[in-house]
Amino acid sequence: MTQWFVRPLLERLKPVRQNHRVSVMIIPLASMDPRRGLGLYGGVLTRSEIILELGKHLDVVAFSDGSIRQRGNIHFYPDRFTVPRIIEFFAWFVSVAYYLVILLVHRPRFLIITVPSAPHHELFALVSSMVLRIPVVSIVVGYVSLGYAETHRKLILAQLAWSHAVVFTTRRLGRHYNLIGFVPKSSLVTYAVNPISRTRVMDRIPRSMARQKLNLPTEGKIVLTVGRYDPFKNLEDFCEVSRKMRRMWTGGFHAVMISATSSFPEYEAHVKDLMRRTPDSITLDNVPYEVIPLYLRSADCIVLSSRTDNYSRVLLEALANGVTIVSYEAGLEELKDFSVDQSRGLITVPTGSVKDLVDKVYEVLASGESVSTRPDPHFFTDSFVIEHVLKPFRRLLESG
Repeated sequence: MTQWFVRPLLERLKPVRQNHRVSVMIIPLASMDPRRGLGLYGGVLTRSEIILELGKHLDVVAFSDGSIRQRGNIHFYPDRFTVPRIIEFFAWFVSVAYYLVILLVHRPRFLIITVPSAPHHELFALVSSMVLRIPVVSIVVGYVSLGYAETHRKLILAQLAWSHAVVFTTRRLGRHYNLIGFVPKSSLVTYAVNPISRTRVMDRIPRSMARQKLNLPTEGKIVLTVGRYDPFKNLEDFCEVSRKMRRMWTGGFHAVMISATSSFPEYEAHVKDLMRRTPDSITLDNVPYEVIPLYLRSADCIVLSSRTDNYSRVLLEALANGVTIVSYEAGLEELKDFSVDQSRGLITVPTGSVKDLVDKVYEVLASGESVSTRPDPHFFTDSFVIEHVLKPFRRLLESG
């Protein structure tokens, strides 16, 4: 046992200054690996940016796949280690032991865990909170899907119930967890928008230059969507909008879909078949996340067609990059708190009405570079940039 687990673990542990306590330990892993492509665009990227931002102000212990190097006040540990085949069944408990050793060495004031995560992360949160009495802050970045096992769902709800504070990135997520059984018992339940980074704001790059960099057509209009192949994204409505706009628009027109392979291969094949039926359409899979803002900047209009939730990083980054969005209204009630003017960049239509989507997209393309339809990048950057969004959260951690 010492040979395959204890000794390698001790070698990984960094020297810790005597009587030094870090402010925060964050689980699960952080990654900036471009090979993750669009799959990185949600919780993993948000978590990584939160770690890096908090590391500017607090001492942080975090876990990485190696794509983020040691920097500033952040102490990174490997998130993966080799477990012999003979004990794969006990991998959960080995992982929890790995985290506990690092937790006891650093003795952080807070433990931050994003939800939902892997079951052993929720198990570790419960042990830390219930047994070791370390305050746990849960950041909820996603839904509990129908594919989750009942045991996993119960672990998530137990973690939230024992958390010192729960931060939902949208109010819609808060309602979702209330419906599946979460009763707010924690001392603090707050809401914070999904943050964006200034490094992903490229509004000063002309649209023509963005297209040249990406080898996209430089003539004509481009309507674009971004979303993984998932029935909840309802990409077939974007395909229908593209076909109708191609027939209606007299000049050059191109529909561009940026997506990522998923666990729904039949749905993926269906969407790709619909795109192939639209002349001059472009389908791009697994685009590196660092160039997605450039694709957003290259478009004349972004279309979001989910019938359940269109509030996303894509929406915020597109608006911050000065690109007009036409979207179904589902999930966009979050933006009411930020006084977002629909005449300036975000145009919503009744969910499910493809005709209204088509009509509004046509109006946006016909208006050209009209100031009345383009969003103000400075407003959205200042409202949603990560350092602004995390200020209240940072105060919570600093006051602990």
